[in-house]
Amino acid sequence: MALLISNPPDASALMEASRSFGNYDLAAALADLIDNSITAGATKVSIDCSYDGDVSFIRIADDGQGMSEDELKNAMRPASKNPLEDRSPDDLGRFGLGLKTASFSQARNLTVISKKDGKVFAANWDLDSISDWTMLCYSDEEANAHFIENPIFETVTEVIWRKLDRVTEDGAMSSEDFNRLLISSADQLSLIFHRYMEKQTSLTKKSIMLYLNGIKLEPHDPFKRNHPATQQLDTETLSVTGSKVVITPYILPHFSKLPPNEYERLAGEEGYVRNQGFYVYRNRRLIIHGTWFKLFRHGELSKLARVMVDIPNTLDAQWRITVDKSDAQIPTTLKRRLRDLTEKISNQSSRVYRQRGSKIHRTDVSPVWNRTVTKGRIQFTVNTDNRGISNFVETLSSSQKSHFTDILRIIASGFPVEAIHTDFSENPNNIVQAETEPEEIVRLVKELSEGLKQSGLSKEEVFDVIKTTAPFSDYIEIITAALNESGNK
Repeated sequence: MALLISNPPDASALMEASRSFGNYDLAAALADLIDNSITAGATKVSIDCSYDGDVSFIRIADDGQGMSEDELKNAMRPASKNPLEDRSPDDLGRFGLGLKTASFSQARNLTVISKKDGKVFAANWDLDSISDWTMLCYSDEEANAHFIENPIFETVTEVIWRKLDRVTEDGAMSSEDFNRLLISSADQLSLIFHRYMEKQTSLTKKSIMLYLNGIKLEPHDPFKRNHPATQQLDTETLSVTGSKVVITPYILPHFSKLPPNEYERLAGEEGYVRNQGFYVYRNRRLIIHGTWFKLFRHGELSKLARVMVDIPNTLDAQWRITVDKSDAQIPTTLKRRLRDLTEKISNQSSRVYRQRGSKIHRTDVSPVWNRTVTKGRIQFTVNTDNRGISNFVETLSSSQKSHFTDILRIIASGFPVEAIHTDFSENPNNIVQAETEPEEIVRLVKELSEGLKQSGLSKEEVFDVIKTTAPFSDYIEIITAALNESGNK
């Protein structure tokens, strides 16, 4: 006869294994704890970090509603909530694992202290002494002794990580690298929670303030919505199993319209190309960004396109939100519509991106370089019909013309396509046109004018040629003044 028996997992083995649940880095782990703070009604969250050998710690404090003794014990229990249970629309939780998996992904010792109704409660898990699922609970006096008041605001709940083996790479990390890790994590948190950190226009929504080692973090809006050159396209609302998915596309300003520091922040560590695409928010909290979900390729011309996608927590299963809340998959029912949308957005991004590079396509100016497309292959060659060049060629002998033509072919064959593409992708603000001194431009124009007049053109015709010939077309005011002064016009 079959029997039902209890077969619980080994506590130490399972808790050690849980350290590899999800794909947590420090920022993702901290974000999971901030989720809990926001769900608890906090308006201020402070993160304090100290790297000092065995006494290193990271402390996350908030001013939320706090927990009673029973609530604290439940919060410390692994898988404290079934992901299939109904949640409040504003709940940022998912599996009831976040506090534990996030903490143990970075540290071996977790302490939580919380106030409620005038009492202080505290509990601790230590992976080096865990057995039979026994958890250390502190007395009132001990809990009060562990509680550290925050100088910025009155703390209600504290989460403390010690034995930071994963954060510090078992103590091998240098202080400089630790500080760089904190700076990078702060940047990520400013992005993940930017919509919570921004000033709220709704009376039902509260903004939060995040602090790292006493410094207030500023929100990082990846859409630059407050910039006059940002384009917001039409918002579209789709339905998935009765829940709304709201899609709002944005086209970022061309880099020429941004100061260098704003451009660098929008580009992020991986650059504009990698950060284009969908930005999926679950209850206004960023889950995943910089992906087209394989619906569209990341490209240079679409790098100004970013799409805000708002989903409720009722669609967690359909979007396959991961334990660490840093990844998702697009539901099949949305793929066709989003594929059509990405093409439209990409075309708009391409138009904005091309605007500042349109000089070479102008029909009213004879360029120095010709852009030709043959069987889909784009090439650049020197435009020998440019009057500045052709006028010089006419002064050469037949053999000199042949040699000069060979030189132009060599110049064209050495056109630095890869270098230009790389530099423009990474640092477009740093790429500038080579400048010619005004005196040199005037000298060249006068020589060209003499040659054109000798060919039978009138003064008016000469000037018409000059103002439609690159690079002189960019210096019309200087040229006009110089020609008037010399009586050539």
